[in-house]
Amino acid sequence: MRKQILRGGISALLLILGFQVSLFTSQAAVVHPQVAARAAVLVDLQTGQVVASQNDRQRLPIASLAKLVVIYLTEEAIAQQKLARQKAVSIPPALVQFSQDQTIANVPLNSNQKYTIEQLEQAALLASSNSAAMVLAQLVSGSQTAYCQQAEKLLAAWGIKQAHFYSASGLENGALKNFKNQQVPSQAQTELSAREIALVARKLVRRFPQILNLTSQRQALFPQAGTTGQKIVNTNELLTNTQYHFQGLKTGTTSNQGQNFIGYTTLKNRPVLTVVLNTPDKQTFAATLQLLRQTDRQTQVLAVPAVKQAKILRAKTLNSQVALRRKVVPEVFASPEQTVTLVGTLQTRSAPLAREAVAATQKLVFRQTELNDYLDLRPTVRYYPQKDIARLSFWDSCWQKISSLWRRN
Repeated sequence: MRKQILRGGISALLLILGFQVSLFTSQAAVVHPQVAARAAVLVDLQTGQVVASQNDRQRLPIASLAKLVVIYLTEEAIAQQKLARQKAVSIPPALVQFSQDQTIANVPLNSNQKYTIEQLEQAALLASSNSAAMVLAQLVSGSQTAYCQQAEKLLAAWGIKQAHFYSASGLENGALKNFKNQQVPSQAQTELSAREIALVARKLVRRFPQILNLTSQRQALFPQAGTTGQKIVNTNELLTNTQYHFQGLKTGTTSNQGQNFIGYTTLKNRPVLTVVLNTPDKQTFAATLQLLRQTDRQTQVLAVPAVKQAKILRAKTLNSQVALRRKVVPEVFASPEQTVTLVGTLQTRSAPLAREAVAATQKLVFRQTELNDYLDLRPTVRYYPQKDIARLSFWDSCWQKISSLWRRN
């Protein structure tokens, strides 16, 4: 009988502990949309909050969305002054030949023509030119093989483990022809989850926001020998949408598993990223609008409650209490009529503190678990003192402790 009671008690304890663990570690977005896609996600660009998710962790073929990685590495090389945006470059003969293949997305390149880095980015982003993306990969990494290794290393550093790249284009291995990797099957292609490609796009836009100057262009003129230029048209049809003001980012079409799109727009006055993967043919943009409208109906944006004051070690104030302020008011997407409660621990510094010095920090951890889903690092709120805070002398500190003990007794 005692054994049964003991086993029952242990089971109950494990159940309680399991509940407590799940309470603080489970991740569930605010909205669970139903859109015509195998996977979808909507993310707050600034905070990384996953607001809406549908099968967002399954890896699926991303096709030309993979080009965002070579664009990131190109922009990084420009920032490091390894490349120059307006530098004109010649195209290797093998890539000139590859660019003539019109069975895949390509802007024809000419061996007698030079192109700037920016023009190649335009071709890769607007017209989804596979050859342009591969030229950029060659410039960034020295070879297609080296690029794939660099791309995989970059994503691994972002927490995206065991991602496989076969070229900068996102094409199936077999479609690469002379650039095909002979060690892997022809049908091999880059696969990422909706969350993972959203993370890639967030890294790109937050670090290099100027890329939106390109992705928001509806069309551009691309150099073509003997003409004033070839018009290339942006494959993103949502740039003309009047309800949501899209500024990018990228489309992608798989050979037999549907279409993809990652968009940059605003929802409730907050910049967001939308991802839909493997939609039925010609339903990509409709699925994106479904995702936005469902999320719009099922959410509100709330300001995160502020900590008004905190006890600061050695602060020369009454009971060491210091009035706090925030420079930025963080916001969170929540369900309608929902209130939010912060449970993240307040980490305080010690005096002295200048008015512009950080006095305390607090991770955005909410009691409501559906608000705790983030792409990567959880945002941190920084608090500052309302005024300069002097430090208590040693003797004042001792007297304060004695007085505190005296009051308790």
